[in-house]
Amino acid sequence: MTLTTKEVEKRIKKEYPKGLDLIYIDYRDSFDENEKVIEELAQTGFVDSVEMDWMYDNQFESMSEIEKQIFNEKELEKIKEDNDLSQAVSDTFYSIDTSDPIKNLLHNTSRRYFYYDLNFEIEAGWYNDGMWDHEKEGHTEKTAKSIARKLRINYKKHKSDLDLLVAQASYGGQLVILFVADPEDMFGEKRKYIKFEKNFSICIMDRGQGSGDHTELKVKELMLEFKRDNMHDDEGDAGYSYSGDVCGLCKGEVADFGWTDKLKKTDKLIIVQTNKEAEEFRKREAEFEKRYKEGKCSLGDKKYSRHRNTEYINDYPCGNKCKDCGQFWID
Repeated sequence: MTLTTKEVEKRIKKEYPKGLDLIYIDYRDSFDENEKVIEELAQTGFVDSVEMDWMYDNQFESMSEIEKQIFNEKELEKIKEDNDLSQAVSDTFYSIDTSDPIKNLLHNTSRRYFYYDLNFEIEAGWYNDGMWDHEKEGHTEKTAKSIARKLRINYKKHKSDLDLLVAQASYGGQLVILFVADPEDMFGEKRKYIKFEKNFSICIMDRGQGSGDHTELKVKELMLEFKRDNMHDDEGDAGYSYSGDVCGLCKGEVADFGWTDKLKKTDKLIIVQTNKEAEEFRKREAEFEKRYKEGKCSLGDKKYSRHRNTEYINDYPCGNKCKDCGQFWID
């Protein structure tokens, strides 16, 4: 039989009627060690920054091996000599390629902490006579009530949890939803609203100083406007990570959450705006990181690990000081 382009296509498709994966992803391959990729995923829904060259090499190697199983030696020689046949083989393989390496890598990536920024700033308490005075001018109660209003929940019902949250997050910070999720759940375009139902926490985090607190409120659900810019990977975002650097939290149950375009009459929608101040913070952090990589450090950079020459000052006020730039961390 004379080997034609149609015969090549027919034989390959007959052998693989449901298609095949040309790009092999080992179960040990993942984005576990690439926090910046997961932050990109949280922010955009995609990971366009990932270099794809190795995947194309993988495709070519797979096609070469599969050819040997479909065609005999004489046919392989003819395909090699005939550009039209060679092109037909390649085109057919590409047309039935069902592999999705990015999704496979995300599927292999371990669950991790994400947070959804509500763009609601919590003021710090007052430092008075060597201790935090949270009751001055009713700070704790007023702040806790403002959080309840933001979340559209009953303050009295959640008073003890909200008051403790504010008291323990003494340096203040941003109000966020903290939750564990599988990275693959962040992939793709999302809808207008995001709803949290179970296994999530209300958190006040200060990523600049590395402080905060969180609590699990017993609420049925929270329905929020979804602003993609406000979704972040806790370990991959700028500053101190709350779950890692601050608390060292274990990754528990995956949160029950999802996206929708529709609201029910009973839904209490929480309005959320993009946090522009947080964007400015990320720009400053990027500048601090750049300077650190150049072998220097910056006064105003509160991240201790970006200062190489520090010493402890055992004199009032006690704390650590960078001998190069003068940055001070009070005990």
